[in-house]
Amino acid sequence: MAGPRVIARALGALATPALLGAASPREVEAGRDIYELGTGRSAIATRFMGGAWLPVGPASACRACHGDGAAGGSEGTIVAPDLTGAAAALGGKSSGWLAEALTRARGRDGRHLSAAMPAYRMDRRDIAALADYLRALPAVPTAGVEPRRVTIRIVTAGAGLDEPAQRALMAQLDAVGANLRRSGGLYGRDLAFTTEAGGDALLDLAWRGGDAARPTFAVHERSAGVDCGTVDPADGDQVRAVAAWSERQGQPATVIDGNAPGDVSGKATILLRGAAFPPASLASAAIVYAPARSPLHGAGAGGAPTVRMFVPGDIEARSARARGIGREGVADPRAALVVAVYLEAAGQIVAVLKDEGRRLYRMRICDSLRRMSRSRQSVSIIEGSKVTVIAATD
Repeated sequence: MAGPRVIARALGALATPALLGAASPREVEAGRDIYELGTGRSAIATRFMGGAWLPVGPASACRACHGDGAAGGSEGTIVAPDLTGAAAALGGKSSGWLAEALTRARGRDGRHLSAAMPAYRMDRRDIAALADYLRALPAVPTAGVEPRRVTIRIVTAGAGLDEPAQRALMAQLDAVGANLRRSGGLYGRDLAFTTEAGGDALLDLAWRGGDAARPTFAVHERSAGVDCGTVDPADGDQVRAVAAWSERQGQPATVIDGNAPGDVSGKATILLRGAAFPPASLASAAIVYAPARSPLHGAGAGGAPTVRMFVPGDIEARSARARGIGREGVADPRAALVVAVYLEAAGQIVAVLKDEGRRLYRMRICDSLRRMSRSRQSVSIIEGSKVTVIAATD
């Protein structure tokens, strides 16, 4: 009869992640946050080439080099290996291997890893959670992604939508999902939108930012602080776009934001949001560019300067869509415009999901949305009935 050691060795040879006992979904999810975002239960720090210890963020987390799903990646001459095979082969021992790799930069054979591999300072529980995540790949489910459906959460807090406008928004989004389904869906999946605070969703589409509010894409739930882009450019990007456009027209512009405009005689002048000057103090300016809702709105007569307003986005396209929404029972023109912007954002989400294929990784989608939203950001410059739409980024 075989002795206990022989039996133990035989069981060890047969061990798989399933036989070793599946990790809890909570631990796997915690490990994914560490892998993708560098967010652990305790603060994680890193240092490169013996330098100073720095907080870890997405740019220095495992995913930045090893790629989505830990399948490995390369950048220039640096090649980051596939981690999934090693984690699966080592089974329950992968926590020890990871601790050596992360804290001492030593591989499974005991030799030092590449100098490109940074050192990490992290809690043992976080190392164990990261090991659970790597062992569970590629079968780790993505929140909000089911065999036949992808769910996006809509957050309207701060958007100023009354109940009829919210109903109109969700009806329009349901129509987006229905149209997509009729054209074949997302590689066999439907697209659904929900306003429920709980439950699973792949992304949040939220309205954020007070007076400078704009729709923002963000990773859902625990990592909702990770923004994946905004539909409209930030205030500073709007001003830079207007200044560049003015210069192309042969009118280099001065940006003013103080309590007094100073000498603006003969100059093209751009006001920042919140800068409030009476029209008379700017009368000598060649032209004034002012953000939406500026006190100068409607100026331009009786000795006041020529004023061009600028607003984020393609205002004509949005207004056309908002008029259609207004005909469907949304009486407030501003609310109809907000609904139009949400629909514009939903269109970007659909475009990214169509490009991603069947296998969806939340942070890769986040990266794609960041690039797409930035490439599509625009500013409308309005002078009377004339509207000029310019790109917000080069």
